[in-house]
Amino acid sequence: MAQRYPIGIAHGYSRREQDGILTPWQSHQFAHLVLDAKAMEALDRALEPFSQTAEGFLFLDSLTRSRANLPDPAAIVVFPRDYQLAGHFLQLRGDRVDVKCSFCSYRPGDLPRAYPPVSIIYIPDWEIFADLASKSPLLAGAWDSVAGADKRQSWIILADPLSEPWASNAETTDDALFRTFRDNRQH
Repeated sequence: MAQRYPIGIAHGYSRREQDGILTPWQSHQFAHLVLDAKAMEALDRALEPFSQTAEGFLFLDSLTRSRANLPDPAAIVVFPRDYQLAGHFLQLRGDRVDVKCSFCSYRPGDLPRAYPPVSIIYIPDWEIFADLASKSPLLAGAWDSVAGADKRQSWIILADPLSEPWASNAETTDDALFRTFRDNRQH
C-alpha cells in the first residue's frame, strides 16, 4: 500500500527593519515543506531511480511553488516511475489550474517526447482530491491511502505503481489526448 507522511509547512517571515517585527514575506509568498527524518529517508528511496534526493525535491518544490504562486498543497503524490499520462492528467484536471503535475527524471529541455511525463501531482485541497480520485485510477490508490487521514494535515504520498494494464492502455492513447488538449488551448 502507498506510504503517507505528514508535511510540515514553514511559512517565510522577515524582520521589518524599522521595528524588528516579524512579518510574512510580501514579495515571496511561499512556504518551505518540512518532512521528518523517516519521511526524508522514504522520499530519498522513492526518488533514487530518478537520480533525485528528498532535499533537492523540497528545494525545487519551494522554488516552483513560489514562482508559480501556488497554494500550500493538501497532498503531493509521488509515483514510483514516470507515466506518459500528461494528456490523461490534463483531461482529468479540466479547468482546475491549481492542480499541477510535474516529473522527476528529465530536465525540461531533455524530454524524449513533445510533452512531459507525470510522476508528481500537487493537489491543493481534499475535495478536489476526492473528486479526481473518484474519476480516475491515476489518483484512486493515492486517495485510498489518505481517505481516513486527518484532513487538517498536508501529506506526501509515495504511491504504489499504477495497475500495469490500465497504465499501458492509458499511455497508448495519451499522445492523442495531449494533442487534443493542446490544440483546444491554442484556439
